Amino acid sequence: MPHLQTFSRLHVAGPNDATTLRELETSLRGEAGASNRDWPLGAANRDSHIVLAMECQIAVGAAEVIHPARSPIATLVWLGVAHSARRRGIGRLLIESGIEHARGEGAAVLRLRAMAVSGPALNLLVASEFVERTYDETHVVFEKSLWDERAARHARTIQPHLYGSISTHGSSAAALMVAMATIDSRFMMTPQVERVIAAEIHQYTDADGQKLLAIASAAAHRSFNVAIHCALPPVLPPHRAIGEGTISASPTIPTPEELFGLLSQRQVPLVQAHFDRLRLSENDWLVVIGFDGLRFHVFDPWRPDQGNQAVTIGEMRRSLAEKRAVCLTIGRS
Repeated sequence: MPHLQTFSRLHVAGPNDATTLRELETSLRGEAGASNRDWPLGAANRDSHIVLAMECQIAVGAAEVIHPARSPIATLVWLGVAHSARRRGIGRLLIESGIEHARGEGAAVLRLRAMAVSGPALNLLVASEFVERTYDETHVVFEKSLWDERAARHARTIQPHLYGSISTHGSSAAALMVAMATIDSRFMMTPQVERVIAAEIHQYTDADGQKLLAIASAAAHRSFNVAIHCALPPVLPPHRAIGEGTISASPTIPTPEELFGLLSQRQVPLVQAHFDRLRLSENDWLVVIGFDGLRFHVFDPWRPDQGNQAVTIGEMRRSLAEKRAVCLTIGRS
């Protein structure tokens, strides 16, 4: 195996290795990823993980992975191997180290920008099962799924608190209640609570027409953190939420890999999208409650019988890729 041909030893870089990392970067002249890295800052950053490959006290390679806390995505921002040490498996060893770190931190995807990849590095990524994905004309990346059966089983342990009633205002209030009670079992689920939440969502929607912001505000008022994902996210006014909850917005829709990462971190996604097999209107919401390694298990507030409520990875990917797809993620710090 190529990665067994090296006798390099790896160690996690610290601030004292900044000069060594800078010299290695200079020798590679920008061909290893983002150039002009602030290595002292990176080594001190809690979200950054830098690994150095050493042979006889000489640095022959390095990799840096950045994983923000509670994010489903880790990013490989720098990967370099000295010219004199190539073709001995050092690059593969560094990538495997980065994969294990990202997986251990709870990430579901390891990603890097396609523009930072040169010819030899591209071959290495393909050998490590990275795939090229195009999310739009300017967003082309290589990414690798970090799913494994153990983590999938862990994500599936999220059990929803089912709710058998639903108001005439639509499924948003009931779906939000299920998501919040799934995260916090102390959350009350009664018809009266649903009527209050439905009226709150209706009131905010009437005020500014922002249905997504209205749903997010209802959760933030109850100290939950909400992320809004849609092609045209609403403009967040200052000081909208009360209580301890937060609201953020993003123009990108999570991929199935990212949904799995969110579930593994006990963040519950609400999805509004078209699924051919499920009889849903365009205004209905589904609560994604788990992933078993093959299918996403979903909860439909309109159906008291939740049997066979699951969609495949392919179905989820196609539905989320549509322009009208919307996703809210509900979590707690």
